[in-house]
Amino acid sequence: MSVAVMTHPQARLTFVLMAQKDTTPNVMIIGKTECYPSSG
Repeated sequence: MSVAVMTHPQARLTFVLMAQKDTTPNVMIIGKTECYPSSG
């Protein structure tokens, strides 16, 4: 399994990309943003 984490501090974005090399490639992309503050 390969994992890469990419961040853009000015845009406050974080992406995690996970890929598994198999007969059928499995790819998962997870994105997180802090652009919108939580209410509460």
